[in-house]
Amino acid sequence: MRSAGVFRPMRNAISSPRRKWRGCSVIIRRDRETMRFASRIDFSLDQLKYQYPDEPVPPGKTAQQHLEDLTWLARKNIFPVASMTRSVPSCAKNSI
Repeated sequence: MRSAGVFRPMRNAISSPRRKWRGCSVIIRRDRETMRFASRIDFSLDQLKYQYPDEPVPPGKTAQQHLEDLTWLARKNIFPVASMTRSVPSCAKNSI
């Protein structure tokens, strides 16, 4: 049975103490480096929040209104034959 490969000692199952210590020392070094990095962080999670960037918006309009105006203006370049009303051209409706 041994020659057929059915019974083989599991070399990796039993590690030497030196090999185990080497693995632990890697983990210890990683933990130390993580703690060193974390100690250099000088902000709290309360300070993190999304800050919407300033956008050049014409006076009297919201960012959404200005974006819609720019979109309809660009539409004229894409669908020059379409009517000037703010409706979706029939060729675009079919692809939606």
